[in-house]
Amino acid sequence: MKKVFMVLCLLMVSNVSFAEGKVGYVDMQQAITETKGGKSAFKKLKAFQENKQKQLDKKKKEMEKEKADLEKKFAVFSDEKKMQVQQEFQKKAMAAEKYFRDSQMELAKKEKDLLEPVVKGLREAIAKFGEKEGYSMIFEKTGSSVLFAKKGTDLTAKVVKSYGK
Repeated sequence: MKKVFMVLCLLMVSNVSFAEGKVGYVDMQQAITETKGGKSAFKKLKAFQENKQKQLDKKKKEMEKEKADLEKKFAVFSDEKKMQVQQEFQKKAMAAEKYFRDSQMELAKKEKDLLEPVVKGLREAIAKFGEKEGYSMIFEKTGSSVLFAKKGTDLTAKVVKSYGK
């Protein structure tokens, strides 16, 4: 909301006449998913995610099996042994939780690394397209920034086509 207010304020105090210029928007999420680079990045990301999920599932099954085995034996342990076993299992559970968090961070980093070049290329394509076609401004369509747009101001398909060249 602050961004919209700032843009409106800038438009009011600016000497530039936008009545003559063109304004459009691009749905970056759609553009990313429709480009060749974006499709490739998502395919690699999906494979990476599936591999990580298999590792996480394996680790979870191992922990569940160990817990079940310990519960069966727990009744015959001495109090000292029970405490020792609980502490060891708790350490393993904490390590598994850390592994899960690390995997999530690794997935986020992989997503950033794979999609960053695509986003950069799209931004360059948008700038070239805007300059070539005489646009004064091209906005990024997000859930809250484009509240209304006339038909024909969505430049996503044109930018994806331009990016592909």
